Amino acid sequence: MNEARPIAHWTGDELVRDDLLGADALELFAETLASAQRVTEQTQSVELLRSRLRSNEATLLDGYRPIAKAVADGLAITPAAEWLVDNYHLVEGQIREIRLDLPP
Repeated sequence: MNEARPIAHWTGDELVRDDLLGADALELFAETLASAQRVTEQTQSVELLRSRLRSNEATLLDGYRPIAKAVADGLAITPAAEWLVDNYHLVEGQIREIRLDLPP
């Protein structure tokens, strides 16, 4: 196995998509991320996950509503906002699946 190199934090102004990672680089990145995770014998509270899910869901909805209104009003929106409007139903579906599929 290759020795994992530390991944440098992005600090430049260039677009993120300028440097797409190939399969080998993605695998190395995944190994680096995995090795940085803390492993413990203690069980974490599931409530933390539920709380974070509720918080994230509320934040996404708070962002989606004004963007959807802007679209309905015929205003211009950014590409990221357009992505959220186009894909919000997918995000909602994933949140619903997390709630249904993860055991308490």
